[in-house]
Amino acid sequence: MTEESEVGDVEILEASAEETARFEHYKQGLTPDENGQVSIDIPFGFTVGAATVAGIFHLRDPIEDSSAEGVVAGVINGTFKLNRKKTSAKFYDPTGSLLRMVIELNLQKNYLRARVDTRKPFGGWSKGSWVYARF
Repeated sequence: MTEESEVGDVEILEASAEETARFEHYKQGLTPDENGQVSIDIPFGFTVGAATVAGIFHLRDPIEDSSAEGVVAGVINGTFKLNRKKTSAKFYDPTGSLLRMVIELNLQKNYLRARVDTRKPFGGWSKGSWVYARF
């Protein structure tokens, strides 16, 4: 069974010996990618405003070698591939002047987040709220 402990307002789950052994057995069955690394692929998807973000986290050991790739579809369209070197992407609506989507990958804090910004009447951007996908 998984042990649970509290640290401030962050909940930390620790794997039991049985869970660790099952995970190590699972990892042995994975095949390496083109770089010789073993990757656990985790699909994700969420909606931000009138756009959907969907893709796959490629989790690797060490975590700094992980990446995420996916698509944005809706009023804003595009594809992205983020990793430790390229941690963010920006997409604009077809006119390029009304909406902007910002997507960021933070490997240290284990999340991918996105928001939709709107253009202010006299220039600049009004920032939207972040939507998170944690891994």
